[in-house]
Amino acid sequence: MGINHEKDNWLFHAQGYLKVARLCCQELLKPSHHWSEGNSRVPEDWHKRFPMGYNISDLLPGILFTIKHGVELFLKSALIDLGIPDFKSHDIMELFEKIKQIIIATDWKPIVINEDQWILDNKEINRIRNEVVPRLEHLMLSLRENQILNEKLGVPPVPDPKNQLFRYPQITAGQQYDFAALIQNVSKEDIQKLILLIDELYEHLNDIGYLFAVDARHKPRGK
Repeated sequence: MGINHEKDNWLFHAQGYLKVARLCCQELLKPSHHWSEGNSRVPEDWHKRFPMGYNISDLLPGILFTIKHGVELFLKSALIDLGIPDFKSHDIMELFEKIKQIIIATDWKPIVINEDQWILDNKEINRIRNEVVPRLEHLMLSLRENQILNEKLGVPPVPDPKNQLFRYPQITAGQQYDFAALIQNVSKEDIQKLILLIDELYEHLNDIGYLFAVDARHKPRGK
């Protein structure tokens, strides 16, 4: 296994974005900070006299965008590792499809150091192919179509191939969402579900990254 610093840079950014989104969800579920705390530009002890914690309207758009952006960077880091980088597309389904096709088409082989120390076994290869890839494909589509809007507001899917929604209130085509209605309909249970989503994405995307990292026989591969 060689070291690919470019891939790692993208990967660390991707992991960081997902962790930031998770941290924001944790703050909503278990508040521990006030927006004015430690801010020298507001009166001393302001947060004690006028406690103002972070709420859903403060953090939800950032949470949703950083999840989607973190996923995009994860996929791009994988494509860099494969030697077929794509720095232009923001469409997570388009990026994922390239990765999916390589996973399906490659004749992956088990890798073992000795008789009892496997780096990659058939069980893990089959799990990634038959469980991880289909599940990720479902999650990619849900994120790209901003399925949370359908679930919470009952609106049709909002395709977002440029990954703009939640980064901005609307996408280039003019489609926008009812921000006030969304935050009114998102509960603490929904925030907990977002944490579970982040955890699942983090785990499965790293599963794929590990597969590519330990088995270099599926050339092309970066130098």
